[in-house]
Amino acid sequence: MSSWAPVAMRRLVVAAAVLFALASATFWINQGIPYDAGRFLLGSLSRPTPEQVQEANERLGVDRPALEQYGSFLASLAQGDLGLSWASVTWDPQEDTLVGDPVLPIVLRAAAVTGSLVLGGALVLVLFALPLGPFLATRAGSALDRSVLLLTLVFVSTHPLVTGLMLQLILGRKLGLLPDSGYCPLFTTETDADGFSCGGPLAWFTHLVLPWLSFALLFLALYLRQIRTQSLAILQETYVMVARAKGATERRVLHHHVVPGVMVVVVTMVAMDVGTALGIALFIEVVYGLPGLGRLLMVAVQGEFGYDRPVIVGIVLVAGTAVIVVTAVADLLIAVIDPRVRSSLRRSGRVDAGS
Repeated sequence: MSSWAPVAMRRLVVAAAVLFALASATFWINQGIPYDAGRFLLGSLSRPTPEQVQEANERLGVDRPALEQYGSFLASLAQGDLGLSWASVTWDPQEDTLVGDPVLPIVLRAAAVTGSLVLGGALVLVLFALPLGPFLATRAGSALDRSVLLLTLVFVSTHPLVTGLMLQLILGRKLGLLPDSGYCPLFTTETDADGFSCGGPLAWFTHLVLPWLSFALLFLALYLRQIRTQSLAILQETYVMVARAKGATERRVLHHHVVPGVMVVVVTMVAMDVGTALGIALFIEVVYGLPGLGRLLMVAVQGEFGYDRPVIVGIVLVAGTAVIVVTAVADLLIAVIDPRVRSSLRRSGRVDAGS
């Protein structure tokens, strides 16, 4: 049996190197933007003196040499510590230290919302596109084929804000079929300022149906067309013609030959579109009021006393890590799905054969 340990280790090393480069670039880009971070500690003072600002910068550690700050940043990052949110930080004179909300839990809570949106939307997309693409390939050029492709083209040409607002207005507010905004946690129950409690699997699901549809409709035309094109090519293969000549039904041909053949295309496209999906999620979160990374980023950038650098760095790193992990997993899945990739890996010596 082939061993996947070498190729998995190779992907892990590459992912770690890319993540290090991303963390370094994020730090130095933010380091080059001039601002007085100490103003966060002096929020109650309308006109602080330069001495007070300098003292606050010293307490935050932003007055130290850049290389020293970089070293501290990497050391903390290695321990899973992204620091404190400057928007919540205060100085405790008794303990002579900073207190505030840690960045990592804040970002992870928002990432869970964004992840629910992106993963659920991707699942809806695949559930629609994977069976529909091969089906349309068997009816290429028909009125149904042209109509579906035209309809999906309309959605891909429409901004996600517009698509989201249309679904929110029609299905949410006009027809009242689904909640038109807000988010409910999956495993806990939260109570808002008006005393409304929300939580649990059912509430979580119903509040995300419209965001999932808004997300999926944007990508549907791209995936459907690509899957349909790949399916047409597979249907012309010799082994498919032989299967038909032996009496295989159209359903069997699709299930046993076409769908497995297009899985590599689907996995590749999903991996390539992760970064784009996170950007699209920002607009959808705005429409439906979801407390995801998009809203958190807007709050951090538009802070009263400047931008909240630790939170912004945390968002970039968590989002970048998600993209890197998905890409690495997609590489391994493609090698598992496609025998030609496995054969190529063996010939290149990246996967050792064993028993």
